[in-house]
Amino acid sequence: MDEKRKRRFYQKLETLEDRLTFIEENFPEIEELIVNRVLRKALYKEFQELTEALGDLSAMMTKEEGILVKDDYSNLERLKTLLEPDVTREPQASQWSQECAGA
Repeated sequence: MDEKRKRRFYQKLETLEDRLTFIEENFPEIEELIVNRVLRKALYKEFQELTEALGDLSAMMTKEEGILVKDDYSNLERLKTLLEPDVTREPQASQWSQECAGA
């Protein structure tokens, strides 16, 4: 994986972490969520950006595996076998993480 791809991969992972942290830290009791439209919209936007980053990561991983990139659902379906645990080999996702970390 070249340096530009590594940076982009890490940017997407940082986006995921940032959005998840925001959602976890700001998710209120259900009563407040119902009455506070601004907070509801903010959480919705964070969740939307989180799912977009996941879609981008799935496309990046699909391309890295040499698989034709399509829509998010198709990409995830094609990556499913790589992401499911297999006791006979190390999952590709783990290998990508190690490559990006410079291991």
